Amino acid sequence: MKKITFLFALVAMSLGSSLNAQKMDLGLGGALALPMGDFGDASDMGFGGTVSLNYFITEQISAGIEVNGLFFPETEMGVASNLYTSFPIQAVGRYFFLTDDFKPYAGLGLGFYLMQNELRYSEEFLAANASIKDQNIDQGGFGISPRIGFDYAFNKWVALNLEVNYNLVFNEKKETIIIEVPNPIDPANPIQAEGEATYPATPFLGVNLGLKFTLFDSSPEVF
Repeated sequence: MKKITFLFALVAMSLGSSLNAQKMDLGLGGALALPMGDFGDASDMGFGGTVSLNYFITEQISAGIEVNGLFFPETEMGVASNLYTSFPIQAVGRYFFLTDDFKPYAGLGLGFYLMQNELRYSEEFLAANASIKDQNIDQGGFGISPRIGFDYAFNKWVALNLEVNYNLVFNEKKETIIIEVPNPIDPANPIQAEGEATYPATPFLGVNLGLKFTLFDSSPEVF
């Protein structure tokens, strides 16, 4: 419930504040995500899309909300494979260093990363370990994303956007697992072993490329 309340608060903040904005834009684009650290060992480069709604507090400062959908390919690791999907929902602020057609900027995102890991075991491993099943592991967690990029305006209403962001996600997860193996002496009572499974945090380097469409701009036409 707290997660849902937080996400609705972000939306309300974005929409409510935008009523007094002198400029608003809608961003749409594609995204690549390169897993970093231990996550890089568990998965390969992902891809997806992004949508954002931004309002300009001043000519050089914007704030808004951004939603990404990222899909990582199934990656084998020994007797199992990982299949990650992620939906980061963030509040994002940007500072633009220039106000010309070419507008480089730096920014910071803060929000919640919905992350699901579908853990799939090989058929041979499942046959030998009847107590183990494929799992869907919820690895949602909060994260931050410092970023740099630029907008290049074709005209007052359409701009090209390129951005690089580093997503630091605080979602390492540990859980206790119980494995049952056949008991050769007493087949009716399998041997149980208890262990701890660690699912690493999922930081990644993101690259976004897309277009921004101005929805409202009270400034005079300059193109």
